[in-house]
Amino acid sequence: MRDMAWTESGQHTGRTDLSLTPGGERNAKQLEERLKGTMFTVHSFSLAKLPPPTGWLS
Repeated sequence: MRDMAWTESGQHTGRTDLSLTPGGERNAKQLEERLKGTMFTVHSFSLAKLPPPTGWLS
């Protein structure tokens, strides 16, 4: 699924905000219809409270 122009050209977006391609717009609309009425639960926590990964300690 290649829904942004940079994905089609093999580039990576990082933090750049890019528009969807026409195909991406269609996919988003289809997903909106499928998810309508679905309830989601959001869980959040502070990453600062997590211990560092083991590899960082060496």
